[in-house]
Amino acid sequence: MQMLYEQRVLVKIEFHKKMDECRGEEFEDFFHDVMSRRFDDYIDIRAYGNIGDRGADGLRVNARELYACYSPLAIDMKAIRKKFESDLESATRQRGGEFDTFVFVSNDRWGTHPDISMMLSEAQAALPRLSFASMGTRKLWNEIMHLDIGHCEDLFGRIKVEELVYGIGLADLEPLLEHLIAARREIPGNYHVYIPDTRKMKYNKISPEYREELTRGMRDSPLVGEYIQGMNDPMLEDEMAAGFAYHYRQSRAERGDDADQVMEDLVSYVLGNRRPGLRQHVAAWAVVTFFFERCHIFEPAPDGWVPEPDGGTGS
Repeated sequence: MQMLYEQRVLVKIEFHKKMDECRGEEFEDFFHDVMSRRFDDYIDIRAYGNIGDRGADGLRVNARELYACYSPLAIDMKAIRKKFESDLESATRQRGGEFDTFVFVSNDRWGTHPDISMMLSEAQAALPRLSFASMGTRKLWNEIMHLDIGHCEDLFGRIKVEELVYGIGLADLEPLLEHLIAARREIPGNYHVYIPDTRKMKYNKISPEYREELTRGMRDSPLVGEYIQGMNDPMLEDEMAAGFAYHYRQSRAERGDDADQVMEDLVSYVLGNRRPGLRQHVAAWAVVTFFFERCHIFEPAPDGWVPEPDGGTGS
């Protein structure tokens, strides 16, 4: 059974607690627990005798993806590079015909370290027949969101939905919200504001009131892009977009054609359900608008679709 929105919020809280606490073998065990429930073809590999693990901590047989885990107490780039190069050399030598993608897994909550992204790029250039990727907590959370409530309770214990007030919906976005609040004060009053895609808004039956929120969000949405670029993580936007797209689909499944309520769910995904201050509210809509404009949430109007003059469904 798929999780309800409120259950996903509670699971998210438990997930971040887990990421704050587990390191080393404990993180690797948790990673295996998630992936084994998520994918039928996932194999958790243990080291055995003098043959070790042959460069793999996990393997998806059908998807041909090999996983190497590293979760130290403190970042030590020399140790990380040694682990990466050792696992890659061992895997290509002993498992060359078993995988097409090498995935470096870490428990870093704040994105991929710049040096790790460079290591992946260097490996890609040296071994063009393979694909390389990293998996941090954002991507791991995206996999957890696909689990049903039974699997999540296996991982985190009983998920009991009660009346709950929570002040931040997506902890990973808290630094982004703080950035938007601070940067917004520096924008001049004559800053040009673009209008969101009106055809898309009408096609999705978004009410005039929520169209106004999206339009106001356009004022600050470029700051979201600037923040993402400044993080020097080429996968950050895709990871964030995957989370928004998943929550959008789940909300659509629960809310049907009530596009305004879907919008509220997405804002709650950013802020939580506690009544926010004005600055937090404005920042949250900038984030939602950013992903709306990039078509990660809501559906684009088909070619040739024209709205009726009164804003109806068109044909």
